[in-house]
Amino acid sequence: MNLSARRCFMIASVAAIAASCTSVPPLDSPIYTVPLDKIVERVKCELANAAGPKIRPPKGEKVNGGFLKSWTATVDLTFMVDANSGLSPGVSVVNPLVQVVDKARGTFSQSFSFGVGGALNGRAVRNDNIKFKVLLRDVVDRYFVGKDGEKCLRESTSDLDNNNLGLAEWIDRVVNVDQELDTIYHEVDFYVTMSLNATPTWNLVRFKGPGGGSSGASGGGASGGAAGPSSPVSGSFASLSRLDTHKLTLTMAPNTQKGRDDAQEQRLINQFRIFDFRSSSP
Repeated sequence: MNLSARRCFMIASVAAIAASCTSVPPLDSPIYTVPLDKIVERVKCELANAAGPKIRPPKGEKVNGGFLKSWTATVDLTFMVDANSGLSPGVSVVNPLVQVVDKARGTFSQSFSFGVGGALNGRAVRNDNIKFKVLLRDVVDRYFVGKDGEKCLRESTSDLDNNNLGLAEWIDRVVNVDQELDTIYHEVDFYVTMSLNATPTWNLVRFKGPGGGSSGASGGGASGGAAGPSSPVSGSFASLSRLDTHKLTLTMAPNTQKGRDDAQEQRLINQFRIFDFRSSSP
């Protein structure tokens, strides 16, 4: 590779790293999207399938958990993207010296080298959140269709949408606790880490580089903390990494709006419909 090509590669690398250091990362990753409407739908389906058998049990069957009929569920969804980028060049200038010839031991090559390394790391964090509250009996009336949950979406579009969130298992356990409950709490975190690094190296007579710098700094980023799972790769000339965190927090508690009038009832139903992001297309 000639000198002009090397310069172009270096300039392009620095420009790409600098741009990634200063831009807000997209919510969607290169390998999947975040379908917010389907995720909200999935959470409500899971709620219905978990609470449905307790609120609307088959005729003649006695089950624990009938108290859930008067409870509400507060759903908190957080989507966080932690993007890191790093540039750690290292250059060694080599000065060959005169060979040493020893008739008894042979010929020995000599050289003097001087290495310089540096690091440039950048970090951008995006944190998005939505929160809503629904009556469990309203969710069950709208979505519960039996133990198989036929109305729940099944497309494999994201972790929160595709995975079993474990709500039914947890509710089945807690409703059998011989103790009056104030709240039921459930939290699920999903982590997806992606990284990419490149280290080109030229070994010439008087030059070695650019390679990965030996003085690369820890990728703690702007927060100044310890290097996290998405920190730039140490020893790489250029690196990009991304950590996606999808968090679901679910809190169920008795409905405190006792004796509400018809207007309050309608407002709660409207709130439920606002967060029903399903497509209205036929």
